[in-house]
Amino acid sequence: MEDIEVEYLGNEDLLQSSKVAFLAPGRLIPSTLASTRLWAKEAIRDNQVLVGGFSTELEKDVWNIAEHNEGSLILVLVRKKFRNIPSQYVQLLAEGRLLIIFLGRNWRLNRQYELERDKYICNLSDSIVFPTMLSMLALPRNYLEVMDQEKKIKVIK
Repeated sequence: MEDIEVEYLGNEDLLQSSKVAFLAPGRLIPSTLASTRLWAKEAIRDNQVLVGGFSTELEKDVWNIAEHNEGSLILVLVRKKFRNIPSQYVQLLAEGRLLIIFLGRNWRLNRQYELERDKYICNLSDSIVFPTMLSMLALPRNYLEVMDQEKKIKVIK
């Protein structure tokens, strides 16, 4: 993203914690749902901060697990900072369990910016977790580029 402008809202100390990116793009194998939920609960028990865009159904499910199990989250959005904080974030922000990172200005989320956001998420995190997808072809190229780095990659089966 050219002219990227990064703004923060929330607990910036979460950036110093152990962070795991959770990305669930593409079509998933249904049998991975239960193991993904189990993984999320284990990551929270291990005090890992979950990082993502939390926009797909499975990502939202992981968000809800973290929210209800005292987990901490870093939400990365491609948009400018909120004028008014949406109600679903208020309690997590007050509890210090949420950091929202805003990338950019007035962009509308499209596939290009979504991929750039996900690349930012991967670079920010110490490790990356994907659920098993119907096809590795569903895995965007920039994820594969990130995987070439020395990051721990886990695929949930």
